[in-house]
Amino acid sequence: MPALYETLLDVKHRRCARHIYAIWRRSHGGLELQRQFWKCCKSASKKEFELNLEMLKKTFFYNFIPSKVEEEACMAGTGTWQVQRTLVELRDVFPPPMADPANPWQIRKVLTHYEAIAGKLVVPFADAFDHVFRYWGLCMVNQVVMGQKSNVVLWDVTEQNSPKRYGGWFEVLPGDDYILACMDLFKERGMAVEDEVGLYWDFKSSAFHFKLLHKIVK
Repeated sequence: MPALYETLLDVKHRRCARHIYAIWRRSHGGLELQRQFWKCCKSASKKEFELNLEMLKKTFFYNFIPSKVEEEACMAGTGTWQVQRTLVELRDVFPPPMADPANPWQIRKVLTHYEAIAGKLVVPFADAFDHVFRYWGLCMVNQVVMGQKSNVVLWDVTEQNSPKRYGGWFEVLPGDDYILACMDLFKERGMAVEDEVGLYWDFKSSAFHFKLLHKIVK
């Protein structure tokens, strides 16, 4: 609190990690970020903390925690801090999950009214992070995270012997969820509310693979 810094100039101040995380998680969700955050908090030495902090920066967002110098400059009113949502590669932290060839549909959705009408699949942040971004290159991910559309290829493999290729795009929504848009696919498939679909990113073909898993009959 600013009042504490103004009135208790010579007293060291600490912040409650639980309250910091409660605010921070609103824009930086995900289980892996949560785990790495608490590793930082439980560090037994400065060296261990700095190592865990570097790992945290590599988990998804980079440069979202100010250095001690930057923090003190902000408190003294001689500097400002702005969060930079710039990504770094994930592959040097731990390998991305591999899809099961017998059941590769890592992202499963039951279509909502919005999705069926708009021709857009809403992909939650956690699914986009674990099953899409971790296979993409750094430039492509940054493009999407920073608010630009990224053109993608989408293969409809509902009929395994006759897959069909579509063009679409992937973009971020307010709140850090994402959408995969492909109106032509939705129209040709006659997609409707409560249809169940499966999706995954195939790193070999650098494309989304889509399948209509269950069609609602009305």
